[in-house]
Amino acid sequence: MAASLSNVAAPSVGQSTAPLRCFPESYQCAKAAYSHPVVVERGLLVVLVSHAVVRNELFQHRESILAKLKKLPGCADIRGLALRAG
Repeated sequence: MAASLSNVAAPSVGQSTAPLRCFPESYQCAKAAYSHPVVVERGLLVVLVSHAVVRNELFQHRESILAKLKKLPGCADIRGLALRAG
């Protein structure tokens, strides 16, 4: 997983980190421990997941996750999730 993190850009100075902090709150289950929100790129919250099974679980619940995220402060501009297994 650490090698995957080097390929993802860090948030820019003016970019909000609220979605990165709020992601675990929006998806409360055991699989949240295996997912790591990294950055917001072009309105998409990029989430690294440790396994394809976790990615599929998050993918199936993406609409409810997005709805919860959009209700949190600083997260209203998130348009979707970019899930990356690796």
